[in-house]
Amino acid sequence: MFGLPTEVVVMAGSLVLGLLMIMIVIARMYRKVGPNEALIRYGMGGTEVYCGRGALIFPMVQTCRDLSLELMSFDVAPQQNLYTKQGVAVTVEAVAQIKVKSDKESILTAAEQFLSKEPNQREGLIRLVMEGHLRGIIGQLTVEQIVKEPEMVGDRMRSTCADDMSKMGLEVVSFTIKEVRDKNEYITNMGRPDVARISATRKLPPRKPSATLPSNALKRNAPRPSPKRWPTRNASPRKPLRLPSKPKRNATWTSKRPHSSRPPRKSRRKPIRPTKSRPTSSSSTPLPRP
Repeated sequence: MFGLPTEVVVMAGSLVLGLLMIMIVIARMYRKVGPNEALIRYGMGGTEVYCGRGALIFPMVQTCRDLSLELMSFDVAPQQNLYTKQGVAVTVEAVAQIKVKSDKESILTAAEQFLSKEPNQREGLIRLVMEGHLRGIIGQLTVEQIVKEPEMVGDRMRSTCADDMSKMGLEVVSFTIKEVRDKNEYITNMGRPDVARISATRKLPPRKPSATLPSNALKRNAPRPSPKRWPTRNASPRKPLRLPSKPKRNATWTSKRPHSSRPPRKSRRKPIRPTKSRPTSSSSTPLPRP
């Protein structure tokens, strides 16, 4: 081939094949994990933890396991009744979210506890611990505190479980109460006095059905308010006070006459005086005087 001897071609082919075999073996020995997992390598050289990267695992002398670092969410609902500080039996349902801590020591601690267990078995062990702490916290509180202050119950739960969870390499991210109920209807009767008081204060007379007229017609036909009258000094509340009318300029007043009567008016016409009649005669001679 291409004028080369057969021995050279065989040696070149064997070298290429050897390199491919070495690359395949190295690829099989190299293990990598994402940021949501931790690679635990143990064997020759001790135990190592790798998060978000890879490592070479030499066969026959080393081995590795994956540990999930994802958030675990499960229900915490004890089957038995929980008794409060008042002695009332209640049933509490909550949701807990727990994860493995990100530091190397916590990952090694969680690997010691849960590396060989399935996720269901791991959640079952954690649920038992959470239910025990929840029973102790509910026994210290009243029903009113549990119903009205669920955030306070969650804070107490996180602070109480912190020590036990850290011993397993875990941390409680959140703890939320979903439902609180009881068989004796204590929670139902707890708010009835307040509901009755509020309904009594807000009770209003029923409204009359409005006419079919439009809103403008209703405003137009509405009764108008009567004008305000200022009260007088000596007036009665029922009858208005009538003031005397002002006298005229030409009228004369006397003290004997009452205010209601008026003096007679003087006539401005002059009286007619009688005239003497003169005798008429045909003669022009004057008559003798008497």
